[in-house]
Amino acid sequence: MYPGSAEYCDGTDNDCDGNVDDGLTFDDDGDGHTSLDSCEGTADDCDDTDPANFPGNAEICDGQDNDCDGALDATEIDDDGDGQTECDGDCDDADPANFDGNTEVCDGQDNDCDGALDGDEIDDDGDGQTECDGDCDDADPANYAGNSEACDGADNDCDGALGGDEIDDDGDGQTECDGDCDDADPANYAGNPEVCDEQDNDCGGDVDEGFDLDADGIADCLDPDIDGDGLRNEWDAAPEDDSVVRGPNAGLGGYGELWIAETDTLTDWTLLDGGAAAAATTLTVLDGTSFAEGDEILVLSQQGADAGTREFAFVAEVNGNDLTIEPPLVNDYDPASVVLVQWVPHLTDVVIFAGGSLRNGDWAGAGGGVLVFRATGDVLIEGDVDVSAAGFRGGDGVYGNDYDPFQGESHGGTGAQGVTTANDGGGGSYPRRGDHGDSGGGGGYGTDGDWGYEYNGSAVCEGGLAYGDGALDDWFVGSGGGGGSPDTEGDGDNVNNYSGDGGDGGGLVAIYAGGTLTVDGAVWADGEDGDDAFTDGYWGENGGGGAGSGGQILLAAPAVELTGTVSTVGGEGGWSASQVGIPYGYAVGGDGGDGRIRLDYDTLNGVAYPDGDETLTSPAAGYEGEWVD
Repeated sequence: MYPGSAEYCDGTDNDCDGNVDDGLTFDDDGDGHTSLDSCEGTADDCDDTDPANFPGNAEICDGQDNDCDGALDATEIDDDGDGQTECDGDCDDADPANFDGNTEVCDGQDNDCDGALDGDEIDDDGDGQTECDGDCDDADPANYAGNSEACDGADNDCDGALGGDEIDDDGDGQTECDGDCDDADPANYAGNPEVCDEQDNDCGGDVDEGFDLDADGIADCLDPDIDGDGLRNEWDAAPEDDSVVRGPNAGLGGYGELWIAETDTLTDWTLLDGGAAAAATTLTVLDGTSFAEGDEILVLSQQGADAGTREFAFVAEVNGNDLTIEPPLVNDYDPASVVLVQWVPHLTDVVIFAGGSLRNGDWAGAGGGVLVFRATGDVLIEGDVDVSAAGFRGGDGVYGNDYDPFQGESHGGTGAQGVTTANDGGGGSYPRRGDHGDSGGGGGYGTDGDWGYEYNGSAVCEGGLAYGDGALDDWFVGSGGGGGSPDTEGDGDNVNNYSGDGGDGGGLVAIYAGGTLTVDGAVWADGEDGDDAFTDGYWGENGGGGAGSGGQILLAAPAVELTGTVSTVGGEGGWSASQVGIPYGYAVGGDGGDGRIRLDYDTLNGVAYPDGDETLTSPAAGYEGEWVD
């Protein structure tokens, strides 16, 4: 013990300062641990010069023995065997998958020990996804899971296939990258022909291009009148050709089959009430009750300044006696004309059995005399179609001896009394005179009617004149013959003397078939014979009536088989009451002229047009043409 000696924990005043064991805590660094045994505790501080090192302290990476366990830092043990300790950068020494510099995988851990979980800690391309979200290419913002594919050769949707063409969904052989604008529909792909279906079939960017034929801004598939000709598509024979403004010649077949074993008629008609102008879409008729929407009608001026003018139209609407029609009228119809408006039945197959007959109502001074129908299938005529004497009326003869007879009626009107010249197609009639037996002229249509003769063989009454044309551009019925003249002398009885009436002309037939039109029986449109004059027990030189002309027949079908009769001959003139005696034996009415016949066909009796031309029974066909539907 001496002054200045170190103090020891021995119960003595080693430094002779008067204090025993003073200041002997031995915790030089103030960390609560001593490096030497002392009166206050046992030495446990491995480094009493650094408060960061003492027993139980946490190890940090500072190159010292912070926990005084004899090992420096946390590197003393690589617990997970990954070659790194915490001081080397191992953020998880319990898992060998996590250490500094390791490659990140998508396992919810910090594999590279950078402080962020998984490989999605950075969205390198700024597309909102990282690799662990499904980003297959974090260097390109155009490629990530769920993106739309584009045609750029990259896997934009990260599904493992390049571009938008990885699947041809609709099986049309094209993908979006090939130009398929609609890979859900095989009807739409680049280069496909465009059809009118409200889609872009050729992937050109336009819907239904080229299918607005009438340039009205409506695609054909939406347009009820594609070609803009005024006739709706369902009724139009050529809905995309505005030069064809009519229904099919064979019709639409809406009225079904027609089988006739006895006698039947097709006579639904009325007259136009007043005139109608070209381009009109409404017709006012005398009686609209016979018509319904979808009916085809024949509009035919039969008598007047525009006689023979005709056209077909469809009824779009019936409002009382007003018919809305399609297409608009082509022709003008004079208010003073007699204009027929007749229903045209659209049938399928028609059979007129042997013994059966199809007829119509006669012209009665105001319409009639016309029979028209269409059939989509075959028409077989074993019986007959007969409109003989259904045309314009013959001129009246007279009873007694005080009145003049009438000319025959024609498309120009009723005849006048006692005019020897023709009434256009109607035969002339002579003013009354005695002892001549003046007889009426025959009616004319396809050919002139013969003159009527008096007792000495002189021609005194002109026969009716021919009219119309062989191609039947205009349609007519046949004209009537002129009436015979009475005897004005007193030797003829005023009551019992009778001069002959003129015969009526033949009517009009038009039959269209889509199959074979066979005539084994007959189709008649002959003129009527002129009446014979007579006296009932009293002598008198009354004239005979002139005969009516034949009418018109049109038969049209791809195949026409003709083994029967098709006839539009004129009738024979009537005899004068005195023709059996001399010198009155030559007084006779004129014969009627023949009518007109047209046949349209591809084959006639199996022979192709035009070599199928054959002579009909009588008269010869006036015109033959090729079938067109």
